[in-house]
Parts: sequence; C-alpha cells; structure tokens
Amino acid sequence: MTAHQPEPLRLHVRDLKKHYPIRTGVFSRVTNHVRAVDGISFDLRAGETLAIVGESGCGKSTAGQTILRLLRPTSGLIELSGEDISDCGERTLRPLRQKMQMIFQDPYASLNPRKTIGAAVAEPLTTHRIASGSELTDRVEQLFEKVGLRPEQMSGYPHQFSGGQRQRVAIARAIAVQPSLVICDEPVSALDISIQAQIINLMMDIQADIDLSLLFISHDLAVVELIADRIAVMYLGVFAEVGTKEEIFRNPQHPYTKALLSAVPLPDPKLRSREKIVLAGDVPSPSNPPSGCRFHTRCPLAKDKCRNIVPPLRTGKTGHAVACHLVEGF
Repeated sequence: MTAHQPEPLRLHVRDLKKHYPIRTGVFSRVTNHVRAVDGISFDLRAGETLAIVGESGCGKSTAGQTILRLLRPTSGLIELSGEDISDCGERTLRPLRQKMQMIFQDPYASLNPRKTIGAAVAEPLTTHRIASGSELTDRVEQLFEKVGLRPEQMSGYPHQFSGGQRQRVAIARAIAVQPSLVICDEPVSALDISIQAQIINLMMDIQADIDLSLLFISHDLAVVELIADRIAVMYLGVFAEVGTKEEIFRNPQHPYTKALLSAVPLPDPKLRSREKIVLAGDVPSPSNPPSGCRFHTRCPLAKDKCRNIVPPLRTGKTGHAVACHLVEGF
C-alpha cells in the first residue's frame, strides 16, 4: 500500500512584508514606515481553507491584497503553484491573474453600477479570451445557476439586488475563470446573519466542486469556525498563533487568541461558560510597534522578557505554532 500523498502546494508565502513610507517636511523625506504586514509565512494546499483572523487594523486585508499582487510587497516570497510572483512585472503577472481571484467585503462597491450583472460575470471570461458569443452566454448562465441565481436575472443592475444576491454575483465572477486560489476579504461581514450562512455554504460547495484553495480573511471567529481548515491569528502585522481549527478553538495557547475567542457569542450560554477576557488599551500604531512581543502592552500576563525580546513563532509536533514566551511544551 502506498503512503498517502499530501495535496499539492498551491500557495507558498515566506517572510512577506508590506511597509508604507511616511513622508514629512518640505522635501517629503521618508521619516518612518507603517508596517502593515511585517513578516508572515505560511503554506496553502489544494482544496484547503486558511483563515487569517484579527482585529481591524491588524494587517490581514493588506496581506491578502499583497499576496494577490494588487499591492507590491516590500519584501518576501510569494509562490503560486511553484511560480514566483513576488516581484514580476504586470506583463508576466497578467496571465497569472486567471489563477487567482478575490471576493471583496462590499459586493456593491466591487460591481460597476453601469453594467448589468450578466456583463460583470462575463467580463473576466472576455478579458482572458476564454469564451465569446453564444458560448459566453451559456457559460454565464451556468455560473448564475451554480451560485443560486436565475439566468433571467442577468439583465438586472447591481442596485436592483439584495446584498446576498450581489455577493453571489461576486462569487460567480470570481470563479468564472476557474481559478486555483480565491482570496475572500471579509466576504460576509456586510450581510445579515441569516444570509451569511447561505453564502458560506455556497462557497464550501463550490470549493468541493472545483478543488479551490481559499484564503479567508475575517474578524469573526464564529464565521471562521464554519469554513476554515486552519487558522492564522494576526496581530499588528505578524502571526501570533497558527493551527488547525480544532487546535485554535479547543486548545488556544496565545493570550491574544484566548481573548478573541472569549468575545465569540455562545449559542446557549447555559450549556457552557467561557471566561470573558477584556483587553486593556488600544492596538498600538503599526508605524511604531512595541518592542519585544507586540502584544505585551495589552497582555495581562506580560513579563519583562515579553517587553524586550521578540518571541519566535515556534512550531510544535502537530504543526501548531505560537509566538509567546509564556507558552512551553504545547
């Protein structure tokens, strides 16, 4: 019997950084940098969903846009299916756009109000010269049916549809070119909670059908629990903890992860209790991150070592990784 072979590597990211220069004075000299993403590394395999979670301003959306090369990285490595896209020009990048797509937080803002939704879904197919004429119409109709919309709705405009319907259009557009990677940037946070579950289930069904890898960016751990295989907890531009969904929810190690989980509402508080952890202060500025552990200014357990020495992201035997001086033998 042959050993089980792991799924092929879809995305390989190493020490990715995205810094924005701060210019001051008459001559606009660079005096500092906003360290939005400050050295993250991870792998994503075929058919897998990795969720990046954290508070607003932690850098997760910037990370997604940089990986997709909507933003040019300051430094680091991005490999898509073995091909280095870290620093390639637009001419090289253009044909690779077919392999990677994005679903944005606000479906209305991401759709052209002057175009019908049928034209919006057809656009990537024509841009990449995949289909035209009657074949194009057939492909768009099939995509509409796949995401739970009726083909006769193709002539409608974005303002005529609900938020959930518009997000279905955005999903149809993202999968139209059959990508291998889709980055989802808070794709359900603008939707009613009853619609969120429908969209999450739709994305999971599509992922199973077309062997899609998802990078799911969210601040909502309750949503992440439904869809993620692995979770990376991000704080101030770096990863605090990375593990499987089960490890993060059942055996969180980093104090920041525990604080995030304590804020997740319980379906029935009578069945189980959870200690509420209230963090002191605000998230520090990414232009002037704290020395040592970046979380130490808000951590109730911080020691002198935490204030002075940057904790490495140490990986345990199961692959569970934690960046905390106070965690040992996990």
